[in-house]
This record gives sequence, C-alpha cells and structure tokens, in this order.
Amino acid sequence: MPIDSRRDRTVRRMVYRVLWPGFNGTTTPEWLARALDEGLGGALYFAHNFVPDDAQQPRRLSDRIHAISPAALLGVDEEGGIVTRLEAADGSSEPGNAVLGRVDDVQATCRSGQRIGTLVGSNGIDIDLAPVVDVNSDPRNPVIGVRSFGAHPQLVARHGAAMARGIQQAGVACCIKHFPGYGDVVSDPHLTSSLAHRTPEQFRSIHLPPFEAALRTGAQCVMSAHITVPYLGDDPATINPKALSILRKELGFDGVMICDALDMAAIADTIGQRRGGVAALLAGNDLLCIGNPAGHPGHGEDDFIRVRDGLFDALDDGSLPIETLERAGKRIERLSYWRAQHNQDWRALTSPSSRNTADGTRQAPSQEGEQLAARALEVHGDVRLAASGRPVMLVDARSSRSPVIGPGANRFMRALKERGLDVVTPQPYTGNAAAAGADGAARLIRQLSGYEGDIVLIAGLLLEGSEECAFVTGILHSKPQAVVLQTGWPATGGVVAGRMVRTYGDALPNARAAAGMLAPNRHGSGC
Repeated sequence: MPIDSRRDRTVRRMVYRVLWPGFNGTTTPEWLARALDEGLGGALYFAHNFVPDDAQQPRRLSDRIHAISPAALLGVDEEGGIVTRLEAADGSSEPGNAVLGRVDDVQATCRSGQRIGTLVGSNGIDIDLAPVVDVNSDPRNPVIGVRSFGAHPQLVARHGAAMARGIQQAGVACCIKHFPGYGDVVSDPHLTSSLAHRTPEQFRSIHLPPFEAALRTGAQCVMSAHITVPYLGDDPATINPKALSILRKELGFDGVMICDALDMAAIADTIGQRRGGVAALLAGNDLLCIGNPAGHPGHGEDDFIRVRDGLFDALDDGSLPIETLERAGKRIERLSYWRAQHNQDWRALTSPSSRNTADGTRQAPSQEGEQLAARALEVHGDVRLAASGRPVMLVDARSSRSPVIGPGANRFMRALKERGLDVVTPQPYTGNAAAAGADGAARLIRQLSGYEGDIVLIAGLLLEGSEECAFVTGILHSKPQAVVLQTGWPATGGVVAGRMVRTYGDALPNARAAAGMLAPNRHGSGC
C-alpha cells in the first residue's frame, strides 16, 4: 500500500539510515547535523574535510558527529599508496598495494593493514573503504593500476585477505572493493560508463577469487561497482540484482553492501541519482554512498536531497518496498554494533605510520613501508645522478589522474631535496607538463634539449599512443640520458628508456626509495 513516507517519522528515519553523503567544509554543516538527528547512516570523508596542519581536527570532527548520532558510521578511502585522505597533504606513509604484491610478504601486508586501520580508527572513523581486491588484468586500466596487488588472482586473493584482516584487527570495519572487479576495464567510471567484456569463466577464475578470500576473513562490507558485465545484463553491477546476487546468494554475504558513489558519471549521467539510489537498494545494496562534493558549494546537500527524495517518491508510489529498507537497516545496525564491540582505546594505541593520532602528535612514516617500497623498485640501467654541480631538472610528465586519487603534491621533489639535492622544475610548467598541449609540449622539449644538468621525468601510465608517452619519448629523443621514474602500472610498448626506475606508486615511501636509488651517497638533513 502506498504511504506518505515524508510524514511518517519511523519510515523517514529508515530512509535516512541508508544514506551516506559527503559534505564540504572541515566542520559539521547545519544540514548534516539535522540529517544526523533524523537518523542519517553517517558520512563519508574526503581530503577536503581535513585541515592539513591541525593533527587533532579529524578526531574532533568525528567526535562531533558521533556526539550528535552515536550510531552514525563514518567512512574514508584510506587505501595506502596513491589513494589517501587522512595523509593527502604529505602522501600516504604506506607504499600501496602494487608494492605489497611485488614483495609478496603476506605478513607485511597484514601489518600494513594494521597501520592503516590504526590511522583510520585513531581519528574516530568506523569504516575504511579498503582494500582494493580488483585484479589488474588489463594494464591499460585507468582507474585501478597500482591500487591493485597485481595481475594474478591468487596473489591478489592472499594479499587482499591479509590487508582486510589487518585493517579489522585494528578495530575498523573494512570494505573490500570493487565488486565484480574493475581490473579489465579501459574507461574510468568516474567519467563515463565502464564495460567489462569478460566471459563467465574469466569472471569466476580471475575476478571472483579475491572477493571470496577476503570474505572468508570476516570482511564486514563490500562495495559494488559501476561496471557493466554484458553476460550479467545491461545495467552496471551497482543497480543489477543478478550481479549482486552472486554475493548475496552464492557466496552467502549478509554484511553491509555499499554502492560506489552515485555522483559518478556511470550513474549520474545515465539513470540519474534519484532513480539510481532506488535501483541500488533494490539490487541488494544497503548503504548509499552519495559522493564527493569537493569544489561544488552546496552539492553535498543538493545531492543528498536528490537521492533522499528519490527514495521518498519510490516508497510513496510503491516501487520501493518498505521491506527493502528494513533489511538494509538491520544490516547497518549490525555493523554499528560490530564497530562498538571492536572499538579500540585509541589513547593507549597509536601507530608508527599515523600522521594524525588521537593525542595530536605528528609521527614519522613507517620504516617498514619505506623498506618495502625499496624492495619493490624495478631498475633499468645506471640511474645514479651525476654530480655536475647543476640543479636536477624534475619534470612531471603525468598527464592525468583519476578523480579518485585527487590532486597530489610532487613527493619526488620533496624526497630528492631531503637528500640534499638542488631541484628545479621547467618554467612555466610545474606539473602535468604533458598536458600543456602540442605547442606547449614542443616548446618544453626544445627548452629541455639545451639543459646540461640531470633531467628526471616522472611518468604515470605510459600507454603507446598516449600524449604522455609521446611527450616522454620526445624528451628522450633529444636527452636519452634522462632518468624516467614511472609511477604507474607497467605497459608493454610505448617508451624505451635506458635509465628507468619503476616505483609502483607515488606515495612518500615510493618517492624516498626512488630518491635513494638516484642519489645513494647523498644524505640531506631531511625536513
């Protein structure tokens, strides 16, 4: 029977319980406080919610939200490596999944998970949207890459399980992602629709095993992905009951399923956020991640209202059964209870990797993280820089970054300076030089051809035919002695460099490991 969901207080709280918005600002906005008072499921943090120079601010923000609603679940994307929110200003103190997969020490991966979980929990956050258990089976992948443990299912399975176990040993619920696996897509769902032309056999032998392994550890949450697998139907998995039934019915997962952000183009530009939220619940999701409003004043509240009102309308016309909300609400309540039972006394427990601990101290990055990053380096040729007396010319040739990564400072400049090197960048290009356009790139290549000192090129995903690949190749044509630091996943073809270091990430440990390789006998005073 149709109901007036907006006026029924019980039903209204059930609607609010499944909503998980982002918000702008570093304090709790009024609209979010009102929503929390109505039973909001919680909120998802992004880097713009944190004050870089105030180590206690994230914990104060979390405490404020939990004071309004103790049951609210706070989440964050803290993967380590290239995706970090709490350590966005300086770079993650963990080297990232690709490094951990290359080293292939499962206990080291578990310890990395414990450090990440401690960082998250010490800031009052309940859910870590990690680990990534996608198998990076196609090196052209623009959204996963070095966020993956590797290209082999069993490798990803054992390290994904170890990371999940480590995060939850710190008392934080992990969320394995992104089901049914982004590893073989060649488009970014943040920007457009994503198709995975895989067979049922490929899905079951390659992409499913890491999810099965992580679920066996007791992972509390799974994130569904905006990826369309044609043999499962025409809709993205997020809104596809057939896809999500593999988790619910076949694997028996009865924890909280969180949909990937509804503001991503794969949903927002197709079915739309209003209908997308309803469809995600009907498909089997419990908590609706609404998205990241960074740079769009008011969008946090606007997107929230749009999804909320879509649920109200669907309840009123009968297309969303109240039982769907009841079932989702029970799972969310169980997760809140789990988090309360596993909550640590963070005043007594801090992590060596944590920049922002509960007592406000600022600590050094994990020594083990830097050691792992060094072990994972792939070096071609003699990459040691010459002591020419000239500054090192550092060129960031990375043309683009997925929105999930966000803008990043140049960790490599910092790491080289820490070793006492004089480092400069070509003017006026301080970053993304490969995206300067054909004329700008040509001018920069000519400028660098006359430089007599060491040149270091930072590259990302060097795919044959890309503007980034063309730019790096152009510089190497005139300066074959330039050193290439490739931070992204290796791709066949494209660039041939006589001096290259593959770092498998661009977090601070990766940058410091590379700097140690380039300047092994230089030791600055640090920072």
